[in-house]
Amino acid sequence: MSVRSAPQEYVPVFFSSLLQPIVDLFDNMEAREPRGPNEVQAASTENGYSLSIIVLTVFVLESALNRTRYVRNERGRESPVRVLDALGSPDLAADLQDLFVVRNVIVHNHIWRAMVRWDDDGEMRLLLSDALLA
Repeated sequence: MSVRSAPQEYVPVFFSSLLQPIVDLFDNMEAREPRGPNEVQAASTENGYSLSIIVLTVFVLESALNRTRYVRNERGRESPVRVLDALGSPDLAADLQDLFVVRNVIVHNHIWRAMVRWDDDGEMRLLLSDALLA
């Protein structure tokens, strides 16, 4: 028995599919009992999880905003940061801007150089950070 329906529009969005994987990544990272970053970087056991969480979180935000634009029949591509700022949430917009900057550094694989030293406790300390190299 075949069931046919009239053609209908289908507009997929992915943000809701990523919420549980983000939570799972966070739980897995926390299960490793992270120490937190030193002045230079996060511990290697945390890096992969934190990088993935940041990138996927920004993807969720962009996907949700794009879906909202579609439902509202808005065709512009205004940044989520500007949208929040215009809605009267400048602090949240500033935090979101920081998240987007970090995401861009990650996904574009920016390379930077720093001068560091190891202190008597074996901790890496930042002496000088140069501009991005690439």
